[in-house]
Amino acid sequence: MLSHTKIILLVLYSFFIFNFSSSSSPEPRTAVSGLFCGVRNSSSTDPNYIPTFVDDMQSLSSKLTTRHFATQSINSLSSDSETQTTSVFALAQCHNDLSPSDCQLCYAIARTRIPRCLPSSSARIFLDGCFLRYDTYEFYDESISAASDRYSCSNDTVLDPQFGIRVSEMAVRAAVRHGGFGVAGESGVHALAQCWESVGKEGCRDCLEKAIGQVKRCVSRREGRAMNSGCYLRYSDHKFYNGHGHRVLHGLYNKGVVVAIVLTMSALVMLILLATYVIIVKVSKTKQEALDPCLNDEKLLQVQGSQAEVCKVLCVGLLCAQASPSLRPSMDEVIRMLTERDYPIPSPTNPPFLRISSLATECSSTASCSSNSTTMVKTDLASYTSSESFATRGS
Repeated sequence: MLSHTKIILLVLYSFFIFNFSSSSSPEPRTAVSGLFCGVRNSSSTDPNYIPTFVDDMQSLSSKLTTRHFATQSINSLSSDSETQTTSVFALAQCHNDLSPSDCQLCYAIARTRIPRCLPSSSARIFLDGCFLRYDTYEFYDESISAASDRYSCSNDTVLDPQFGIRVSEMAVRAAVRHGGFGVAGESGVHALAQCWESVGKEGCRDCLEKAIGQVKRCVSRREGRAMNSGCYLRYSDHKFYNGHGHRVLHGLYNKGVVVAIVLTMSALVMLILLATYVIIVKVSKTKQEALDPCLNDEKLLQVQGSQAEVCKVLCVGLLCAQASPSLRPSMDEVIRMLTERDYPIPSPTNPPFLRISSLATECSSTASCSSNSTTMVKTDLASYTSSESFATRGS
């Protein structure tokens, strides 16, 4: 049978894995909601237009490393004239609930999709987490457009004809009050409203009021989206944003910091429990020596065996608290490490943000403890493609 300490370790391991997995993002937010291409004109046929476009996209990428909104404009001389210039204006906006890494991922996908419109002189692309547009004139303060605003509704239906309308209005009110971004959720319905930073408060209000009218056309549909010149509105029957309904998010929701804190606290709790176990063993040993000062060889071997078991449990505990899920042992491996005498136990790395200079623990040949340098693990982000089909309509 497993000892009490091993049972506690298994429970903590299960609790830790559950919390880590439940903190994952609802969805990658990189699905394309709409890609709309403009028409060609004399500027887009100029040989310098494509290089200017590429420079614009690269400049936006650099700016989005520290912000969620950026604009860029580049003027270059036309190839057939020394006075006429070719201009490309671009704007990128990430939704405010995205982390910096998710924002850069969303922009990277938008940047690879929007060139499908070339050589059109203008285009705009809406993803579920960001927006990108380019044109030949400065359009940054545009909030609505009768010619280019669009909306889309999912094909799935529900019985309630007012489904999504109330929660969309709540998200819009929150966005207008709090700088252009708001989320809301109630009764299994969720909504997000986002304005571009360049349109201002009045432009944001006008854009989102129009967006409300657009999604109202999605009668009895599970999802609806409004994609306008200066804003984006979406409602759905599942939670797709970061954060909580009825609460406006200020700043960035940095999931990496939360995960790091959970990892560190889990490791600390585990170490405290193991230290308590060691103290209990030492107190028990002291009592035995007080009752029988002349310990025979058999009792000494028992004490040494207890120290080896403590070392093994400590090593397994550190393995379970490693930063990367790929470095942690499975539940089956944990049980085998704790129950099988000759089962190999790898050396764990230090938990994130936890500095341990040395482990003053003597380990037997069956379990070895070592303090390695902190390892930073990067998680590959995979793109996501929406499986739902949408019918895109004009304003």
